[in-house]
Amino acid sequence: MLVFPEESVAIVADLMGLDPERLKWGLKNKKIKTMREVIDKPLNAEQAKDQTDAFAKHAYATLFDWTVQQLNANMISETFKSFIGVLDIFGFEVFEVCLATATAAIATIAITIIMMSVIVVLKQVISLIYQ
Repeated sequence: MLVFPEESVAIVADLMGLDPERLKWGLKNKKIKTMREVIDKPLNAEQAKDQTDAFAKHAYATLFDWTVQQLNANMISETFKSFIGVLDIFGFEVFEVCLATATAAIATIAITIIMMSVIVVLKQVISLIYQ
């Protein structure tokens, strides 16, 4: 069984505006829709880890795309004289290798720390854009 550190789940859930219990449930289960019903199926530890990794990748990609959209939207101006370029050097390909060697708890903590760092940077960028 995959165990998620409560503090990490609470931080990620808070940052994303989610209920911590529903977040944990969503990372440890999946819904299967049949013609007549919806079945909740618990995942084994490996499947839950894969689901957690997919969730982190999706959150990262969504946050990155949103950042690029915000920057591009705010650069369209007659008076804008600066340029901000964003390059996703970090990427999840390198991150996946690191996660593969870590335990599930360490991986969850690493994802939490990285997401918190990204959100802090985004808040700073947004505050600079809307000054």
